[in-house]
Amino acid sequence: MKSASLLIAAFLTLILGVAGILVTISAQEQELIALDWASNETLDMSSARDPGPAGSINSSVTLTLSTHEYATDPWKIGETDCNIANFALFNQSGDTMTETTDYVLNAAVGTLTLVNNSNMNDVTSNISSTSYQYCPDEFLTQSWTRSVMDVVIGFFALSLLIVSVGIFYQIAKQEGLFGYGI
Repeated sequence: MKSASLLIAAFLTLILGVAGILVTISAQEQELIALDWASNETLDMSSARDPGPAGSINSSVTLTLSTHEYATDPWKIGETDCNIANFALFNQSGDTMTETTDYVLNAAVGTLTLVNNSNMNDVTSNISSTSYQYCPDEFLTQSWTRSVMDVVIGFFALSLLIVSVGIFYQIAKQEGLFGYGI
């Protein structure tokens, strides 16, 4: 009877530990170490457009990305691990614009300025779109802290495995499965 209860305890430790606790902790860890996506965010260019029929762009006007206002979150400004990543700007026709040719991005603070060229001079619309990755509020900004989080999850999984193997070994020893030349 004691062996059966130990066997059940070992299985519960392994199954509940991996399926319940480890999966939950891993999901929480992902929120701390992964960047969020802003896809097809609308960017209003009207403030950067000079008045007149040509629709030229005033390249001295700074536009701010709106999904996450970096300019108002002082803890993110200057964090090299927390810059805007994988940024893409699309003009009114949906064409992908080229950095430095069509726009200049300040990834550290989430702002951009447009370049006055034919790609951005379509006067039929003042709306373009952007896609990029940014740091959520819970993001761990130092890379070493993200590495430690990964290691903690790994050691937790190893500890569950060691406890389960130890219980299985104890049961096998108790039932006499070792030392009989089987």
